Amino acid sequence: MKIAFGAAGLRTLDYKFSWHSDNPAPDSLTKELLEWVKKTGFDGFEMEDHWVDFYSFSPNELKNYKKLVDSTGFDIPCLKVPGKNVTDPKCRETNAKKLLKSIDIADALGARMISVNLALDLTSLYGIPQTELSGRPKSPSGSKDATDEDWERTANALRKTALRGKEIGVDVVIEVHHCSVADGARSTIKLLDLIGEPNVTANPDLGNIFWLYDVPDEPYDEAIELLAPYAGDWWHCKNPTRIYIPELQRSVFIGGTLERGEINYRYAINVMKQAGFDGYILIEGGGLSDIYRAAQLNLEYIKSLLKDLEIN
Repeated sequence: MKIAFGAAGLRTLDYKFSWHSDNPAPDSLTKELLEWVKKTGFDGFEMEDHWVDFYSFSPNELKNYKKLVDSTGFDIPCLKVPGKNVTDPKCRETNAKKLLKSIDIADALGARMISVNLALDLTSLYGIPQTELSGRPKSPSGSKDATDEDWERTANALRKTALRGKEIGVDVVIEVHHCSVADGARSTIKLLDLIGEPNVTANPDLGNIFWLYDVPDEPYDEAIELLAPYAGDWWHCKNPTRIYIPELQRSVFIGGTLERGEINYRYAINVMKQAGFDGYILIEGGGLSDIYRAAQLNLEYIKSLLKDLEIN
């Protein structure tokens, strides 16, 4: 297994991480960050599709960006493609087009995977506060409220994306994510079965399952046991702690490093090992405001687990 770094939450003097391309990362930051990640001992970096506005790039601009990446001597195995709900009329056509285009963007950057989450951008489309998107008895835009048309439309968009990926050797990995039809183990497996393409697999993000509802619908150990046989080569890992307030029917969550939250990653990694997983463990967030230090602590912890479990 290999270990990758993600830049979610990164803040520098000239860049603040955003889920939109409204503040593109300077080329100098991309170069410095990739060099730091390589020096620190990571095996890969997850580039986000909003790191810069790749969708507006010309083929020549993508080639030049690839040269920038290559100058660091570091790999980008995966392009993360978040917020690609393809059922809501306000965004489904745009997102379906972006999904298709992301395959070619990934290929241009040398990535052999895209990690897709199908969440709706509720904060900008409907003005729902972030505090209402998890830890409640209901999950907006979740699988429990999805119609047959929602399932069919989502499966068709991802199948079309997968077929394009098959042509050029780029796989599609679906991130289990709250506020989407693929918000748990069973719903993700259902979607994979509907898509029916071998180059579409699961990214079993246990943190997203853990904070989906006020009381977890699927315990993390049950979820990883179900999802491990469907996992691709990209696995997001984070580890929150839940504080349940029954009088309010809600839970709030405190981020932590991978060894300090409630998910037992020694157990989860062992389950993935037994299922034959040999891909990337992506450290997503870290529970500290200084994500550089959090990344170092999480890298040390994961390496110790891999050594204990005799995983190369």
